[in-house]
Amino acid sequence: GKYVISAKAGVVNIIEGDVTLVRSLPFAAPEAPRTLISGDELNSGDVVNTGATGRVEILLDPGCYLRLGEQSRFVFLFDNIGTAKLKLTRGSAVLEASSVENPIFIETPKNTLQIIREGLYRFNVDSDGKAEVVVRKGRALVGATTIKEGKRAVVDSDIGVIAKLD
Repeated sequence: GKYVISAKAGVVNIIEGDVTLVRSLPFAAPEAPRTLISGDELNSGDVVNTGATGRVEILLDPGCYLRLGEQSRFVFLFDNIGTAKLKLTRGSAVLEASSVENPIFIETPKNTLQIIREGLYRFNVDSDGKAEVVVRKGRALVGATTIKEGKRAVVDSDIGVIAKLD
């Protein structure tokens, strides 16, 4: 695949396999799914789905990337004026952040997590909506619970069950 260089949130860098986009338009019904390609720009409310062989990398902010794994879905909710939010409804995603000026919110079906420090994070959302977050480096919050570097947490509400990362 080709690489795309951009400083705007929502630019698709790399795609492998089956990845589709459902464009959300203000005051209109969502468009039919279409194939997502490198260089496309996401708008707030757009839904990205990966198939059995699909993977995609999306620029969130300069120095911050989201990598979505197979059989995953997320809603892009960045508005380019201060709101940094994603909604991961199923599957797995890796967030690599080399710069975090304001918290990045990761909403799952049952809770919302905040990325508050530079680092490397993995999120898994199962079919029941339960989320797992793995913090390789950095710091995340769920409710009043802090998930520190080298820890993983299974989150089913605003309280995470934290364990040491193997």
